[in-house]
Amino acid sequence: MVSLFNKFLVNNAGSPVDESQPTCFGSEQWTWLLAELRKSKAPFKVLALGAIREDKKNKETDDMFTYWYERDALLNVIRNENISGVVLLGGDIHVARHLIHPRRAGYDLHDFVISPGHKRTITELDVFHPSLEWSLVEGWQFLTLTADGTSDAPILTAEFRQPDGIVNRKVEMPLTSLTASEEQHPHPNRRAHWSFDDDFKNNSPLSHRIDAVPANGARLDANKGVSGGALKLDRSSQQYIRVPRSFLDDNSPHHTVSLWFKPTSLPTHGTAERHFLFESTAEGDVSAKSAWHLSLGMRSSESPDQINMQLYTHTLQPASKPEAAPEATSQGGFDTLIDRASLLDRWNQITLTFDSQTLTLSLDEKQIAKHTLPVPGPASEFGGLIIGGHREGTGRNFDGWIDEVSIWQGEMDEQ
Repeated sequence: MVSLFNKFLVNNAGSPVDESQPTCFGSEQWTWLLAELRKSKAPFKVLALGAIREDKKNKETDDMFTYWYERDALLNVIRNENISGVVLLGGDIHVARHLIHPRRAGYDLHDFVISPGHKRTITELDVFHPSLEWSLVEGWQFLTLTADGTSDAPILTAEFRQPDGIVNRKVEMPLTSLTASEEQHPHPNRRAHWSFDDDFKNNSPLSHRIDAVPANGARLDANKGVSGGALKLDRSSQQYIRVPRSFLDDNSPHHTVSLWFKPTSLPTHGTAERHFLFESTAEGDVSAKSAWHLSLGMRSSESPDQINMQLYTHTLQPASKPEAAPEATSQGGFDTLIDRASLLDRWNQITLTFDSQTLTLSLDEKQIAKHTLPVPGPASEFGGLIIGGHREGTGRNFDGWIDEVSIWQGEMDEQ
């Protein structure tokens, strides 16, 4: 087992992955870190850091969220070069946590946070994160990592422990679960897919983690979809479905959403009605909190013959100065006018692509808009998704059928 340690020192030189940004690792340590990862023949590699990889959400900057571009570049190397057996280890927040970042390394990436090794806890640092699986706010905690390579199936075991033999959580990770395999799923980059043929289940490598939950009587309509069944939503009953967790990489720089929709009604001309196809939520449940990175809705336009297909997004704005924390910023609305007659009572496929620079919208495989972001940046954190409504669930609901919703990390591939 190889352990790679980083002293959390701020270096005001430009980052080796983005010269316009300050660096945490520094060029020398960055080069060493990548070299050690690439040449290691150990079945398990522990990337140990004296901080955590996520946002502490307390305006302090001693976490790798402050240097998200270096964090993500490192994880991209692991995924793109098929480096197996990697787990993350961090601490210094006075809370013990276990996160699993889905498919982040080409496999699920375990992230262990251990602290405190004394009695002082900080409850307010036990914050929401879409990848959080477990946490414990108690003192005198420590973690053991045990690698067993004596059999043909090496296994790494993590135990969150306290004195007197107390084991609070045990996680067993066979090397096979920490190894990417294209044979595991025919569409490895497709993070979510809801066919709505028979149920609300997700059919992607993320599996039941993001099965959808119907609300207010939302139902499936057999044999009414573009292929099999479809999701039927009644706006008057304020129906929608909720996806309880996120499905993209933290601060994803590039992803695509595609769905088919057949509206039975559209926003009435001259009103403030809005009919949302989807919008992301802050913490996996309906809420007014601002985390609408994915947001696509319809509203009336000045012309009675047109509908405004309106986009909003919520992105991560780079820090304004060295050692400052990045912040989320809202961008939009971005307007695209479409003839009402081309949408009403007929199936249409709409595709949204985000690449940190632009939002591109296509309808029935033809690009209809490309909006440049005033402030370039990757996705800000979000915790889930509403399909057929906006982040608060009710009040701006879609009316009609939705089918074959798919989300990719990166570009859309062949379905």
